[in-house]
Amino acid sequence: MDIICLDKIGHSFWFKKLFPTFETLLTPNPEILKQIATVKMPFGKFSGRLLCDLPVSYLEWFKRKGGFPKGKLGVQLDTVYEIKLNGLEDIIFELKKRYR
Repeated sequence: MDIICLDKIGHSFWFKKLFPTFETLLTPNPEILKQIATVKMPFGKFSGRLLCDLPVSYLEWFKRKGGFPKGKLGVQLDTVYEIKLNGLEDIIFELKKRYR
């Protein structure tokens, strides 16, 4: 059952009580989106390349080799990975236009 159905049948109160941060998971962080279009990869094979320009194969390699680094860089890389994995490169195109 999805959230819309829960709201329609009156269970949203209980759902929000059980999962109070669920809505924040669905809301993209604009600061992270800005960062992936302006921050460069600090190390490795693609050092100096914008995070949003990293090839998906490199991000997949990271994921297979134990995951992304801890902290802000890991969140940024995971965001780029999810965008590319889901075919949402138009988001990256718009971010690059806006922040260049």
